[in-house]
Amino acid sequence: MRRTLAKPLAVTTNTTTDTIKAPFAASPFGRLLRDVVRRPDWQSTGVKGTTLRGILGINGWICANGGPVIKSYGFLQLPPGTCGSTA
Repeated sequence: MRRTLAKPLAVTTNTTTDTIKAPFAASPFGRLLRDVVRRPDWQSTGVKGTTLRGILGINGWICANGGPVIKSYGFLQLPPGTCGSTA
């Protein structure tokens, strides 16, 4: 019996943009980076909650300005509207 192997993904890095190739990111090997924050801290109206939302929230620094930093580490940036979302 002859085995047929799945076609391996070509080089996983896009050498033009120095990021992970989209087909690799969409494969079972692709993972999202997540920040985990305790809900009471996130919802706090004090300095801690305001600071966390200002850095990690939808309108926070990571989503608004962090793209070049994230890209410099080879990761793909999430599409607008998904960065900073909560579950």
